[in-house]
Formats: sequence, C-alpha cells, structure tokens
Amino acid sequence: MADADGKAAKELIRDIGKQLAAKKECPHKDLLVKLLRQAASALSELKTQSGLLKPAIKPLSDSILKHGLLQQRDKDVRLLVSTCVCEILRILAPNPGFSDADLRGIFQLLLGMFGELADTKSPYYSRRVELLETIAKFNFCVIMLDIGCEDLVRKMFSIFFGAIRKEHSSNVFSAMSSIMSVIFQEKGSQALLEVILHNLLKDKKDASPASFQLAVSVIEDCSQALEPFVCRFLNRCILDRDSVNSELKDSYHAIIFEIFQCAPQMLIAVVPNLTQELLTDQVDVRITAIKFVGKLFSVPGRHVAQEYHHLFIEFINRFSDKSAAVRLNAVLCAKSFYLINPPGEESTAVLSALEGRLLDFDDKVRTQAVAVACDLFKSNLRPIPPEMITQAAKRLRDKKVSVRKKALQMLLDVYHDYCIKCSEGIIKLSVDFEQIPCGILLLCYDKDMEFGVQNIAHVLEEDLFPVSLSVEERIRHWLFLFSHAESAHKNDMFTPAHVKALTAVLCQKKRLQVEMQSYPDLQTKSSYNIFSSDHVKCILDHLSEDKFQEGNLKKACVELLMIIINAFPLLLRGSEDQFCILLLEENSPFCNELLQMLVKAGPHLSIDLSVIYPFLERICLNGTRAQAKLAISAISELIVTSQQFTFSYLCKTLVDALVSGQHTPTILQSLGCLAQHSGSAFEAHAEEITRYIVDNIFLLKEVEKSHISVSSHLASEPSTSCKLKIFGLKALVKSFLPHQRKGITRKFDEVLGIISQMLLRAEISEGTIFCKNDKDHLRLAAAVSVLQLSRLWDSHIPADIYRQTVLKAKDHSSLVQRLFLKKTFKLFKNNVLHCKYLCTFALAASDSSEDSPKDDSLNYMAEIIKNRYREAKTPRTSTVKRDATDNPVCAVMFLIHILAHDTDFPSQDFENEDYFGPFFSPIVFTMDALLNPSFVDGDMNRINTVASDLHNIFNAIKRAEDALDVEKTSSARNHPKSARKSLEDNSFVDGQLHKRIKTLNAHKKTSHETRKQIISGEKENQDFISQESIMCHGEFYQDYQQA
Repeated sequence: MADADGKAAKELIRDIGKQLAAKKECPHKDLLVKLLRQAASALSELKTQSGLLKPAIKPLSDSILKHGLLQQRDKDVRLLVSTCVCEILRILAPNPGFSDADLRGIFQLLLGMFGELADTKSPYYSRRVELLETIAKFNFCVIMLDIGCEDLVRKMFSIFFGAIRKEHSSNVFSAMSSIMSVIFQEKGSQALLEVILHNLLKDKKDASPASFQLAVSVIEDCSQALEPFVCRFLNRCILDRDSVNSELKDSYHAIIFEIFQCAPQMLIAVVPNLTQELLTDQVDVRITAIKFVGKLFSVPGRHVAQEYHHLFIEFINRFSDKSAAVRLNAVLCAKSFYLINPPGEESTAVLSALEGRLLDFDDKVRTQAVAVACDLFKSNLRPIPPEMITQAAKRLRDKKVSVRKKALQMLLDVYHDYCIKCSEGIIKLSVDFEQIPCGILLLCYDKDMEFGVQNIAHVLEEDLFPVSLSVEERIRHWLFLFSHAESAHKNDMFTPAHVKALTAVLCQKKRLQVEMQSYPDLQTKSSYNIFSSDHVKCILDHLSEDKFQEGNLKKACVELLMIIINAFPLLLRGSEDQFCILLLEENSPFCNELLQMLVKAGPHLSIDLSVIYPFLERICLNGTRAQAKLAISAISELIVTSQQFTFSYLCKTLVDALVSGQHTPTILQSLGCLAQHSGSAFEAHAEEITRYIVDNIFLLKEVEKSHISVSSHLASEPSTSCKLKIFGLKALVKSFLPHQRKGITRKFDEVLGIISQMLLRAEISEGTIFCKNDKDHLRLAAAVSVLQLSRLWDSHIPADIYRQTVLKAKDHSSLVQRLFLKKTFKLFKNNVLHCKYLCTFALAASDSSEDSPKDDSLNYMAEIIKNRYREAKTPRTSTVKRDATDNPVCAVMFLIHILAHDTDFPSQDFENEDYFGPFFSPIVFTMDALLNPSFVDGDMNRINTVASDLHNIFNAIKRAEDALDVEKTSSARNHPKSARKSLEDNSFVDGQLHKRIKTLNAHKKTSHETRKQIISGEKENQDFISQESIMCHGEFYQDYQQA
C-alpha cells in the first residue's frame, strides 16, 4: 500500500511540475497556492531519500526557478515554496540538483522565514516552526558553507538572535541552537563568535533575555569548538587589548563572567591571566580587575578561589594595595566572597584582610571596612567571628570625625540586631558585641560638636536599644557590661572611663531636667529616657530574688543602681520596701553601696526612720568607719522635726561605747560625723569626748612591745596606735566643721595647740610615739587638719601654724610630701582652700632632694591657675565668694613671709649670692607659673595684668613691716628686690613679654600713682602679714582690678 502511495505521490508531483512548466507566466495566486499545497503534501509523503526520484521532481524544481517563486512576496506562496524546497532538499540530498546561485536564493528565502518566527501570533507560525525543525534536523544550512555563503551564515545567526522570543517553545530554542552549533563546528570564525558573544552581554541596548538564553545554549552545545576562538580573543583582550579589532574588547570581563557560569571549562587558559591585570601599574586597570575578580570569586557553586589559587593570592594582596581606591574596592568584594564561598582557608584569609583594613591609612577605606563587617553580621546567612565586631567598634575612636559618625550609625544597627537575637535566645550575650555601647560611651570625651556628652545622651536615650526591647532585656545588657568591669584590664571592656562617661551622661540629663523645671511644657522631653523607675525596680527584683548565681553579676546590679540613684534619686521612690529588705539583710556584701544610695535618696523616700534606726545605730557602733559615716548621714537625711532627739540619744550611746573601749575607730568616726550634722547634740558631750581622746588616745604611751610591733610595719602603713591617734584628731577637727556653721561654743585654742604639737614633734607628750613612720603619718594628719579647718577658721589659724603646715611640702619624708600635696590639690579642686596655700606647691618644687615631687607640683599649680582663670572669666557661674587676697597672684605675699621667717635665711649683708638660690627659687617658680600663657589659654592681657600686679605687690611689701618679727622685715624686702629684677630679666620671660610689661607699666604710670601714694604714704609703716596689712593689700588689689 505504501508503494502505491509513493507512486501516486511521484505522479502527482510530476503532473504539478508539468502544469507549472506549461505556463509561460506565473499562474495567479489561487491556482499557484493550490498546486504548491498539493506538491508540498505529495513531497512529504516521499519518506525515502533517493536520487531516482529526481526525474519526477525536476519539473517542479525547474518551474519554481522559472517563475521566480523564490522571490515571491506573498506570505502563503513564500511559505509553500519554502516547504517544497526543503522537501526537495531532503529527498534529493546530497545532490538536490540546484546550482550554487539557486541554492543561495533558496537560503535567502529560508532566512526570511526564520525572521518571521518572531511573530508568534501569526497563523503561519506553527508551519514556520516545522520548517525550522526540518532544516535543523537535516543540517541543510551546512550547504551554505559549501557554496561559500558565509555572509548568509552570519546573517542567519543574527536573524536567530533577533527573532527569538521568551514565549517560544523549547523546540524553537533547540532547533536554532542546533543549527548554529553545527555551523560553528563545521567552520567556526571570529565573526560568528562575535555574534554569539554580543548576545551574551545583558547590558547591551538590544539585549533580550531570550537572545541571552540562546547564546548560552549555543556555547553549551559547542563549547569545544568555541574554546580556541574564545580563549584567543579573551587573552588578547587581557594582555594586549589595544591590538584587538572588535567592539567587544571593552566588554571582555562581562563575557568571561557569563561564559564562566555556563561553560567554565572553556576558560581554564583565560582566568589565570587576570593576575596580570591585578599587578599592572595602572590604578584604573587594577580597580576594574579587583571588581571583576571579586565578582568571579562570588559565582555561586563555583569554587574559583580554590581552583585558581595564584589569582586568589593576588586578590588578597590588593587589600594592601598602595592605592586607596584599589583597597576600597577590595573591601567591597569581601562581603559577597565570604557569604558565598564555603568555610575554609580562603574565607579566613578574606576576613583577616578585611580586619586589617579597619586600620587603613585612608578614612574612606576604614569606613567601608566597618560597613562590610556590619553587613556581614546582619546578613544572617553565615556567622562571622565576633572579634571582627570588636575591631569595628574601635572605629568609634577613629581620628576622623566622618569615620566615627558612620561607624556609630552602622554599629547601632548591628547592636539592635544583636539585642533582638539575644532576646529571642538565638545568641548569647557577647563581650564582643557589647564593645559597641562601650565605644559609644567613650564618645562622651570627644571634643567634636557631633558627639560630646549631650549628643551621646540622646543616642543612649533614643538609639541604643530597639524600641521593642523590654526593660528587663535592656537591664540584662547593662548588667553584662558592669559585670565585666573587673576584667577590663584584660579585654578593654568596661573600664572606669566608661563608668565616668555614663555618670557624665546622667548628670547632663539631670541638669537638663532641672533647667526644664522652668518650662513645664517641655518637661516631658527631658523624662528619664535612659533609666526609669521600671529599670530600678527590675534591678531590685534581681537582687531580691537572687536571680544571679554569679557574684560579679550581683555586684554589677549594685554598681549600676548606684550610678542611677546618684543621678536620679527620685527613681527609688515606689521601691522602698524592696530596698529596705536588701539594706537590712544580714552580712550584706553591699552594705556600703546601699547606705550611699540611702543617703542620696533619703529625702525623696517614704521610709520610717524608726524601722531602720536599729540597723543604722548598729552600723555606727560596730560597722566600718566608712559605713559609720554613711549611717550618720542617712539618719540626718531621714530625720524629721519630731525626731530631733534622735541624735542626742545616739550621741549618748556613742559616748558610752567610746568609754567602754570597743570599736574605737568606728565610734570616733560616728562622733565626728554626728558633730557635723548636729552640733547641739555633740556639744552636750564635747568636753567628755575631748578629754577621753586626749587622755586615752593622744597621751597614751607606747610600751616596748608595741614599739617593736610598730617597727615591723610597712613604710607606707601606720601602726594601729598611730591610726587611733589620727582618728581621734579627725573626730576633733570634724567637731569644728559643722555643715550648718553654727552651734559651736567651745574654744578653738585647745585643738590648735594639739595640732601645733603634732606639726612640730608628731606627738603631744614625750614618749607617746617611737616609730619614725608613725611620726610621719601623724605630722601629715596634723597638716591636713589645718587645711580642713581653714575652710571655716582661717582667720583664727596663727601665722606660725600656717607656716608649719605649708612647710610640710618640704618635709624630710617623701611620703608626707606626696600625700600632703595630693590632699592640698584635692581641696583646691573642691574650691575650699585660700590661695595662700599655693605656697605649698612652690616650696615642694624648690626641694632639691631626688625624690621630691617637682613635676606634680607644677602640674597641680598649673591646674589651679587654669581653674581660677576660667572661673574669673565666667564669674556668674561661680558660687564661691572670695576675698581680695584669695587670688593666685597674692600667693607671692604669703610665700615671701614664709621664706623670710626661715631660720636659715641669710642676713642683709650676707655676700654669698649662691646661698640665696634655695630661698629665691620658690618665688621664681611661682612667678613662672603665674606668667605662663599656656596656663591662661594664651591670654596675654591676663599675663600683662599679672605682671603689673606683681610689681605693685613688691612695692607694697618694700614699705611694710613684719607683724610677727620686725627684724624679719629686711629679709622680706630682699625678696621683692630680687623678684623684680627677675621679672624684668629677659631670661625669665620672653623678650616680647618683657616689652609688653614695660609698655603696660608706662601706660599705667599715671593711673597707679594714687595707689602707690597710699602704700608709700599713709600705709608706709604698715605691718606685713598682719590682719590690717592683708586688708590693705586686699583693698589695693581690688581697687586695682576695678580700675
């Protein structure tokens, strides 16, 4: 039956061919379409390929050529002709009987059919697809190569890429890819390669997803045939791009990248050559190369860094490239590399290189390194070593403000993410991530206006924690920080500097709240945003319920609570019951801290004194000295009008305990502090207390056994008996320093007499102290007592005691020297000492012994002068009232008095000038400090004023007499004479300053005449250092300042 069908088909084809051949002209369309459709159907029935069928088919072939059907424009005719031609080529292959010219025309027709495949809505679409599949199946297009139609081949490639659409079925993609692959395998060329590569580029204007997909398919299908062409082209682009004549030469990185994803084996000979680009001297080439290599290393599923190790090594080297721009781009590549590549040596090397860039010389590189480190943590795709965040947090202390700002923003985001993960139990609290708030706190010390205490306070209030984070979670983080304070020296975690910064922030907040009290509408803006009563309650809950097994966490609770309460004592209100339970706990290790909080918050709390009085009394009797002081203060804060008898009752109890001889150091502390809070209660027992201290402590003689025990003590530690004497002295001194400055009826002379004996002999009676070390400590305690008493009793302290006190700066014991200077400076810092005690530093600085604290003296002096200068510039902010002589310049008067009364001071006719050096050096030191511009912020007007004041002071001293010893007057006058000479000596002050002083003196000569007349005339015989003399000098100085 099949044979019969085949014969019928042959006959039909022959008849159609004859009919068409008989026509002199091309038939009309209807007939032509009818005949071609019949011919196409008949041809498709001829399944066997055989040259024997040529006689039957030749009339049809000749007719198609004769009537020019290959050039028909009608779509129906063109499609039928194309179908017939394809069937003829199939049946008569490999010798279809067409000339080369005819075949060229045939393929031009077929290429037109290929172009029309873009119209997927056309009714002819399915038949065009069949035509394409037939051509692909039988490889007809190879004939174009045989007849030299390479131009048509290139055109066909372009038509395929232009016609392909994403909605085409897979068989269309497959057919086109097959045709192109076969062609390239038969005869590849650079021209065909460029057509393929052009469509591999996604960023081209005419690029489409479908053409890219087709290009990938061709590359995958004939990778072996393409490889030599691809390698040659790409290697030339890498090594000698200028010699490449192709518009694609500037896109070779993109080509490599796309090929690498679909056929990486093709590039084995190409990728290693990228190393040359990383090593070139051209910065722009290295930048482009580092971007591309980083992208190549980040191709998912490809272990490029492992496969091309030398390229990876050079990639790592670019992190330390001499060009900052190259380093910056290397850092940008680190994130994708680490997230995509598996754990291993390569990933570790990249992280190490990234960490190194956190310390880069260029601020932009450092900023980018912080950004990448933060992004890596937030990605959640793969954990990074937490140490990386520690290093990133250090950029909060970067030398560049821009780096600190960026680091702050990015690290806050990281900390938010970390806090949320901790609250969800995903990760545990980490020392490394807690470095972020530590670094933020240290920004309080930043001088830049972007940071500082006020701005960091806002950060801590609004930005440190996620808004959704609970109070308990926030407290967890704060406690974790404070619990690592002890190990700060090991990991630089939470140091005293951090605690100080947090305290400063809270104090700033407190000041703002106080200021806002004048503006009720704005008070809500200054509420307790950092810590609230809820935070305090949470901390107390933790302590009460003992939630922490670790002791350092409990300690952290107390330390954090102390800082909060010191700034905002009101926050303890409402938690009194919990607080009292903790306070009354037996053997509490935090008794001192809780007492401090009670003292601070006492006036704001609703605590009945009668409830906790037994506990506080027990502390006053049996606690430590520090606890006793706090307990007395707490009683004072909690006492109400109806309970004023409390101190009287307590004082009687303490006196009885003192007489019994139990816990004497604590009892003495309690009595001294009680005297400061309630002078009337103490005065009732003052005589009894004083007599006991003098008779049973000061006059108590040491026995030999005690002396031997004392001598075995360390040099810096006094014996027990010496400590008791010091405690007794402190108690007496405190009794004359009431907080209310009233109620004292006792005489001051007895205490001064005791102190004078201690200053001179370090004991009141012979044989009470044997140990030299104890004597040193007792002299020191006496001198410090004078300093303390001068706060209220300065006018009652005799000149000899003052002089003996100040001379402790030159004590033979270096321990006494250092401690006395330190205490003096501390009192100056607290604004409670008169400037006449500045002589202390001048005398210490002139000490010629090897271990004298010369440097400390100068530093202390400089700090005090700076503070007084700044205080004088902003007098409204100072609450301290000073007399006219309480000025650093007037310290010269007191210094001259001290030096003039030195028993070794030479007489006026003494001729050895070298002997005067030690006596003049304290004055020179003082003048040097007073005339140092750096101590007054470079204010030369101030320096000139000081110089003029010194001249006038020296003139005044020349005309005054010593109130204590008239014979010392000449000694006192010798100092101004030498000092004036030094003041006008260019070796003492610089030449320019010398000129300024002379000009100033000349300019003010007339204006000062009246004041000089006062000193040289009416006050000519005025006693120096007498009360009247000081008043004279004070009036003069005040008058001069006003002028």
